[in-house]
Amino acid sequence: MAAGVGESDLQSMMAAVQLEQSVRMYNMVTETAFRQCVHGFRTNALTSEEKTCIGQATTKLLRHTARIKQRISDIQDKEQERIKQSVKDAVAVKETGLPSV
Repeated sequence: MAAGVGESDLQSMMAAVQLEQSVRMYNMVTETAFRQCVHGFRTNALTSEEKTCIGQATTKLLRHTARIKQRISDIQDKEQERIKQSVKDAVAVKETGLPSV
């Protein structure tokens, strides 16, 4: 870890990056859904077709986001297991002088 950067500083930076990414994603989805779904400005209300289109776009985004979160979680779980095994191997080598099998 860099000198002068504590754990709480790192967590704060990560939270800020996550917030920025969320806002960017929200803006992108809003803009895309608007361009694809809203075609007229004769009334101040959405038509039923526009509402359906926006609903489908939102549903698709939420499903996609859930899949991404699940994939990231799976990767993190595998990485944690790899780290645990590495620590276990390092302890075994230190205690016995022989690598674990």
